[in-house]
Amino acid sequence: MRLAIGLLAICCFLPAPGQAQNLIGADLLAGCESVVASDQAGTDDLYPVQAIKTGYCLGTLQGITTSVLVAQGDGFAPHICYPAAGVRIRDLATVTVDFLRRNPQLASQDAALLATPALMNAYPCAARP
Repeated sequence: MRLAIGLLAICCFLPAPGQAQNLIGADLLAGCESVVASDQAGTDDLYPVQAIKTGYCLGTLQGITTSVLVAQGDGFAPHICYPAAGVRIRDLATVTVDFLRRNPQLASQDAALLATPALMNAYPCAARP
């Protein structure tokens, strides 16, 4: 009985999944800046201090890109239109960094919601009739 009460007490102090802290725009900016810096240095080495944020940047951009390609393959009209020659993920990081630097008021917003408008502005689709 004491064990059950002890476990219950411990569980009360663990964060619930809905309480997880999302990364914010400032985190996305820091991670994508790391990607851009390594590209400018001509290396694939990413700054280890920013490893989680860098991974978040790369994962977010890859996820958006994959979603766009899957949606197009399923016949949906895209909101982001990459050049036919394609783009490098590091180019997407540069676009995201530029967008976030131009919009510092977004630094405290949920990072997952910020990369999409950055890419939509950089790679707009032609107007549809």
